[in-house]
Amino acid sequence: MVRPPAVQERAALEGDPVLLADRVLRILPPGTGQPLGLWPLHGRAAEGRPGGHHAGGLRRLRLALAGRAAALERGRSLRSRARRGGGRQLALIVAALLGLLAAPAPACERARGAADAPVALILSGGGAKGAWEAGVAAALVERGLPVRLAAGSSAGALNAAMVADGRLDRLQDLWRTVTREQVYTLRPSVVLAGLLPGVLTLLALDRAGSLLDPAPLRELIAGSIDLERIRASRVELLVVATDLARYDKRVFDNRTVSVDALMAAAAMPGVFPPVRVDGVPLVDGGLTGRAPVLEALALGRPIGRAVVVMSYAPDERASAPTTLRRTLEEAMELVMIHAIRRDVELARLRHPDVDVQLLTPSAPLMLRPLDFDTEGMAKALERGRADAQACLDAMHGR
Repeated sequence: MVRPPAVQERAALEGDPVLLADRVLRILPPGTGQPLGLWPLHGRAAEGRPGGHHAGGLRRLRLALAGRAAALERGRSLRSRARRGGGRQLALIVAALLGLLAAPAPACERARGAADAPVALILSGGGAKGAWEAGVAAALVERGLPVRLAAGSSAGALNAAMVADGRLDRLQDLWRTVTREQVYTLRPSVVLAGLLPGVLTLLALDRAGSLLDPAPLRELIAGSIDLERIRASRVELLVVATDLARYDKRVFDNRTVSVDALMAAAAMPGVFPPVRVDGVPLVDGGLTGRAPVLEALALGRPIGRAVVVMSYAPDERASAPTTLRRTLEEAMELVMIHAIRRDVELARLRHPDVDVQLLTPSAPLMLRPLDFDTEGMAKALERGRADAQACLDAMHGR
């Protein structure tokens, strides 16, 4: 007997709610035998037809969640109840989906567990937005948060390395003073491409390999970190890049991290060229590691709390993008926001004994990833310090 597709789908995933949340993120509407066919993170129906968040697909998803979660509490109480056994599989799935749909609160939540529990600090980067993240990281460590592991991708990789280095004054000075010229220059071939007619422009851009030359960034990184201090640090370091040869993440630690590894972790494809480490081309870790909370907790260290720092503020876009650069930046940010929020919920599901906190800016930073405006970054850093204090107050119930 051939079972209907909806029954097959339910049976295949029934035994693993985390797999369901991680790989499928779909749910069956109450009282029907048909799947929604909605992929929340991609905004498309399973059959390939448009069905995104801003169409009927989202309304159907909300109705389905409401019907399924009527007897369950939201948020942490939902996950707690699930762990006690009542409706565990369904509760875990609904909790993950509700977390994805809800707008993230800027401040952290009241902490679970011991106040002195070892902390994993997870940094997501975001180009110039890394200034806010640096302010958060420095303030959290200065005010006594027991950080035992620092993990990052993209610009967050450099921030994590500098947390492991331990010289927080140098971390903050870097973001208060860095200029665009210290990060990248425009390739002459790209300038030349703009002067060529017709299709020759595209051919010249293709031959350029990347839009920008990050040679100044190498000098900046080399002068900002001390690899010997990092190797001897009591803070464990985890840096994530993306391996273009294996289509997978590449992870570096205190022993294996290098200037090349940090360059690779921030090499946004198309914008910066790949960086070869051990002969393998690597690019931005944000493609596979995002804010690498799952990778950090998978190490199995005795971590009681993870603070995930996401530099993308809610409602930051002031207007619709009108240029190619703005469009690409905002598309990348949209992917990152959804991916990080998904990973946070999955970390809570997979590691229920770890208090996973998500911290975002309390107000729009008004910084684009490639706009290394000194004044704007200095303001973002100070906002990061203030947001870190608000996070600590929330965790301690103040």
